[in-house]
Amino acid sequence: VSLPPVLASKYQFLRAFDTAGAEADLYLAERRLDGRHCVLKLYRRGLHPKLEVLEKLRKCDRKFVIETFDSGESDGLWYEVLEYGEQGTLRDLIGEGPVAPNELRPIIQRLGAALSYIHGIGIVHRDLKPENVLIRSRSPLDVVLSDFGISSLSEATHHFTTRSRTI
Repeated sequence: VSLPPVLASKYQFLRAFDTAGAEADLYLAERRLDGRHCVLKLYRRGLHPKLEVLEKLRKCDRKFVIETFDSGESDGLWYEVLEYGEQGTLRDLIGEGPVAPNELRPIIQRLGAALSYIHGIGIVHRDLKPENVLIRSRSPLDVVLSDFGISSLSEATHHFTTRSRTI
């Protein structure tokens, strides 16, 4: 993988994630400065994040939303440098087998609090699924929302949608 020069100087490519989206590819990288793992999200040429959503996300409480360390454009490619959820995703947790009721309640409570928080600051996620819920830690449980690629800003207090979209 050929990283844009601004990223190649700061990050060492480790591997590609097999979860390529329609808008971007994700890579695990190591920050040269301190060896910390992070995710590089490289948008496809001609695509870029919604800058107004990205700006709001930068100011979010990290208790609810994955951290964005850096973002910008280099050689015509937009990128984001994101916190790496080392414990995987909610999909990974579900894949291990049934989640016990005493483990399920805190997950639902944390997700409810995270959604309430982002809706309160005017962000509608629009792509909530187990793959977009990252687990920072299992004990104590710490889950956060990620992948705000199709999110939008909201000025309304109610949201309606068609059959092809979910709220």
